[in-house]
Amino acid sequence: MFRSALALTISAGFAVPLTLAAAADQSVQDSQMPSIASIPAEAKSDGNSWQLLTEIPGDRQPVAFGDGGRRLLTLNPDMLQVWQTHSGKAIAEIVTDGDTRFIDAALSPDGNRAAAIVQTLSTQTLQLQIWHVETGAVIRQRPQTLAHSLGEEAFPVGSSLNQLAFAPDGNLVSQVVLAADAETAPAEVRLRRHNGETGQVLQSLETGPDTAVRQFTFSLDGTLLAGVSTMSTGPESAVRQVVDIWRLTNGTHLMRLEPLEDNRWSLVDIVFNPAGSLEVLSQWLYDVRLDTWDVTTGKRLQRRTRISDIDRQDRFGRLSPDGTHYFVRSDVAGTRLINLDHQTVQTLPIYAETALFDRQGHRLAIATQTDIHLYMLKPSDPLAAEKSIQLD
Repeated sequence: MFRSALALTISAGFAVPLTLAAAADQSVQDSQMPSIASIPAEAKSDGNSWQLLTEIPGDRQPVAFGDGGRRLLTLNPDMLQVWQTHSGKAIAEIVTDGDTRFIDAALSPDGNRAAAIVQTLSTQTLQLQIWHVETGAVIRQRPQTLAHSLGEEAFPVGSSLNQLAFAPDGNLVSQVVLAADAETAPAEVRLRRHNGETGQVLQSLETGPDTAVRQFTFSLDGTLLAGVSTMSTGPESAVRQVVDIWRLTNGTHLMRLEPLEDNRWSLVDIVFNPAGSLEVLSQWLYDVRLDTWDVTTGKRLQRRTRISDIDRQDRFGRLSPDGTHYFVRSDVAGTRLINLDHQTVQTLPIYAETALFDRQGHRLAIATQTDIHLYMLKPSDPLAAEKSIQLD
């Protein structure tokens, strides 16, 4: 294990200006897409398809898997840690100094690099820093400055609007909200793609006015980025949720999907499935919709209107990247893993605060107020299960 205190030098960075472009709305009529037949609401038990691997004590947030799910990066404002997911052993640790704190962090797909948005409290400057996991060495001694002097009107520290993620190709995408207006909409958003080794800005992605992405997901080939965005809809600060899609090869905004018919519905999660289509899950009380979208045409391909064991108080919903499982928790129905293909349910005896699937959808980190529970999906082939454990 290593400890690396941050000693960040505040230097004049540069900001690549964004070309603000209002994305055209993509309207799709329900009559143009087929529906999947309703599935009975009563679900069968899924037994123990997901097995507990280990537990990591402490109040920390799981933020990214790497190395095929064998490593997990966790975050709190003062510390980053990398863990072996099978044993729960910490293999790397990075701590801040008294004047810095971590806003968000990411782990490279191979698990060898950790990156973070770091805030210097005395100057309110945000910088991008990257480390080698094995040695703790800073890859770039002069960190990439993301924003200067955010000021009193900035979103608070830890806001979900300031985000960082590694794409499948090993490069980074960052979003920084520079300031907020008197209401709720961001005054300026910087959405950028960075070199995953140096942090250098490769391109700025087009964003529309009064729009900020609250969640990222990448296509499996790394060419597309999708995000759940919130945008202002009028002078009374009303907002609506949309899904924006960018082409990472050139930074252009490809399309905007509007899957919600009215403000009663809320977007729960989005993932790219193995076929390259975008799965969009939304909910209103006991009603759910799992829509599959063609991101080349902007057309909805199909809709699933029933998922077993849904509760109106469900929170923290997460879809697995392979599109087969749905994690969710409510105060009434508890913490569950729902198999979407077979409509079976596995109840977990924990009170979850948040959850994170790995890129393959085979491992799951569930955070509670006191620890992180690491689960692995049991392969149907016992030899495959044994091989998966040996790889750790």
